[in-house]
Amino acid sequence: MKGSILTSEKLSVVVRVDLDGAQIQIAATGHVTTSNLHALYPIVQRTNSLADGRDVEMDLTGALIEPDALEQLQGYAMLHELPVRVDPAPALAGAGLAA
Repeated sequence: MKGSILTSEKLSVVVRVDLDGAQIQIAATGHVTTSNLHALYPIVQRTNSLADGRDVEMDLTGALIEPDALEQLQGYAMLHELPVRVDPAPALAGAGLAA
């Protein structure tokens, strides 16, 4: 990846699962905005399906997050829910992510 992670407009996401399955983490880097935030939801949804009841941690320490996007993420985290309708195809294509 060229340039600084914090200045990248692209959203990059890595899902990490320990071999024993004890810890599952989604790490996002780049610039998280309300416009590209919807690209994270299908990834969280798929990761939750692998979690088998375990908590999934989202690590955004390597990302630059707009305040509105952070507020939206925190709201869904408090509810332990995702938006009702998640259509991953347009979101992933628009954020530069592959399914």
